[in-house]
Amino acid sequence: LSVHTLVFVLFALRGQIPDFFSVLVANVALSVSYSLFLSAITQFQQRRVAPALLWAPPLVIAVTFNFLMSDIAARIIVGGVIYVAQILIVLFNLLNRENDVTGRGKHLMVCGLFIMIATMLMRIVTTLIAPEDISSIMRETPVQSLTFLATFITLILVSNGFVLMIKERADERIRLMAMKDRLTGIWNRIRLEEAALLEIAMLERYGHPVSLIMADLDHFKDINDRFGHATGDQILKEFCSVTQGCIRTTDLLGRWGGEEFLILLPNSGFVSAA
Repeated sequence: LSVHTLVFVLFALRGQIPDFFSVLVANVALSVSYSLFLSAITQFQQRRVAPALLWAPPLVIAVTFNFLMSDIAARIIVGGVIYVAQILIVLFNLLNRENDVTGRGKHLMVCGLFIMIATMLMRIVTTLIAPEDISSIMRETPVQSLTFLATFITLILVSNGFVLMIKERADERIRLMAMKDRLTGIWNRIRLEEAALLEIAMLERYGHPVSLIMADLDHFKDINDRFGHATGDQILKEFCSVTQGCIRTTDLLGRWGGEEFLILLPNSGFVSAA
């Protein structure tokens, strides 16, 4: 956001400062801001992005614009194509189902980025059919006004969307922490009760069978007394690991308390449970 602010400060100073800063540096900085945005998204997803994907676009802008300083139309077309490509890469990472990004925050960001893409494409088309409308970035024309308006709307949507994504992730982690047993990592009694109530409702409404297995570790107190609680904890963890390897992915394993465990089996009658 700071780099983006610098970009518009340089744009606003067009004609008052050398074109090197208001044209070349400003457009390179705009490309850098999109690269930093991509970096932020991938860091949020806890993934790595290839350095070439981040820094090749600003480098291409720097080289090509150095030869197009006197041709504003060519600069808008070249820059627009590169910016759209950068934004599409960000969109791909946001919308890719393999990446864990869900919630309203993502939708706000996607909406803002689509507005930005539409704006860039509009500028490219306008350059091709009516170049006089964009001869100067500070000239008051409908295209320029719409460009600035769309840019500010995009920044608002993207910024608030990112903050909301962070909050939604934190809320989800807190929710999961409240439903998981801290020692074994499986579901706790709260989650088991919720799931059981849901399955009972499905049974009553649709007739879907459901079964429940209770597992209790015999002589567990003797193990704690003889070998210590650290050994007892390790046995509980290993029991959960073995059990999870034996049940279906749709079955729910949870710790009811102490050395007592429950396995909830949806769509399973007595024969399936046995």
